Amino acid sequence: MTLQQAPETVRVTAAVEERMVTPSLSVQGVVSGAPTREVRFEGSAGGAKQIVTSVAVAQDASIAFGDLLATVSGVPVFLLPEGVPLYRDLRHGDSGPDVSAFQSLLTRLGYLRGSATGTVDARTLTATGLWYKAYGQKLPESEGKPYVAVDHFAAATGEGTVRLGPTVGQRLEPGKPLFVLSAGQQAVTARFTVPEADAVKVGTAVTVRASGGASFAGTIASIGPFQSNEASKEQRAGHDVRVELSLQDAAAPKEASTVSVTVGGQGRRGPAVPLSAIRQGSQGTYVTRELEGENSSGTPPTRDVTVAVLAQEGGWASIETNPELPPGAKVIVG
Repeated sequence: MTLQQAPETVRVTAAVEERMVTPSLSVQGVVSGAPTREVRFEGSAGGAKQIVTSVAVAQDASIAFGDLLATVSGVPVFLLPEGVPLYRDLRHGDSGPDVSAFQSLLTRLGYLRGSATGTVDARTLTATGLWYKAYGQKLPESEGKPYVAVDHFAAATGEGTVRLGPTVGQRLEPGKPLFVLSAGQQAVTARFTVPEADAVKVGTAVTVRASGGASFAGTIASIGPFQSNEASKEQRAGHDVRVELSLQDAAAPKEASTVSVTVGGQGRRGPAVPLSAIRQGSQGTYVTRELEGENSSGTPPTRDVTVAVLAQEGGWASIETNPELPPGAKVIVG
């Protein structure tokens, strides 16, 4: 009878080295659009056609509360915060919370001095007239008396840049926004492995390259918590890193397109270990060091040592100096 001996597991080690490691890596990511806000315009309740007669803001232009957006059927349309509950025309002597909110807006825009009284008075109408005049418009009048027309305002939850706007001659459709605003920056989400995520930080500059060869500057905006790949073996485990693009123009990469995120930097000389020695566990990122001597099984004992990865290149990871990992110390790889 022949005894079959179990295959012996061979421990593979490598030495900690002093070497130059340049932090350069490239990770695949997916483009997502900037968050958006809709500018809602109800228009006249009289049933007249709502035709855009002029557009005051261009594509990609910034829009702030109080700005003139367009003229619709010959009347101006200004941007109003949704927090201003303007639901009626305001005439001299009218009072209510809508008047107080409108007066507070006039103060915020710099046209009205003093506190909100909640009652439309001469100074409220004068301030509104100055607002209109700043944009080459006139406050509407009824029987020779100026008033605030509710149909001259569109509302949005916040400010932003024009992502989609109307064209001159366009007929507005009920329920459709007058403008769509970008409320932030276009971004890319990329899954970084644990060593890759350890080598970067929020604020790190990156380069995003599209499939056509165009490149865009970006900045790491956030690094998410560790995600396993149990749900999808096609997705590697690691941290979802959000990169905000610096440019917002027609040449920006398309939403849902695949791009590469490249992180580069200056070389750093210091202790380094092979990337295959880097491990992740409940204690964080670590390497397993082989110690001198022998244990009961006849092999050298080991100890896990927590490390901070600073950079990686060519299969090597630069780590922070650690007295437990001097040059020449052996770490387990593979």
